[in-house]
Amino acid sequence: NDYDKMLSNKKLRPRLKQEEFLLKINEEIWKTLIKDKISQAALAKRLGKSESHISQLLSTNRNLTIKTLSNIATALNKEIFISFRPFISQK
Repeated sequence: NDYDKMLSNKKLRPRLKQEEFLLKINEEIWKTLIKDKISQAALAKRLGKSESHISQLLSTNRNLTIKTLSNIATALNKEIFISFRPFISQK
């Protein structure tokens, strides 16, 4: 498929994987907010930021720093778990 073709392109692959990773992070944050019934406003207050700043952070095209991600996890009373594993084929 087209996605596999793009992944086989050495120039495109890193960018595609970056976008996948950012989407996964964003999805995990949103799932936590929904599950724990925490609003963007409440998260903003916990972080000492404006609600509009949180809205920007949670947009999928935003590149979160590790420090910001850690601050969000702490504000949500969660730990971040990271592991490295081989790529899973999309076929």
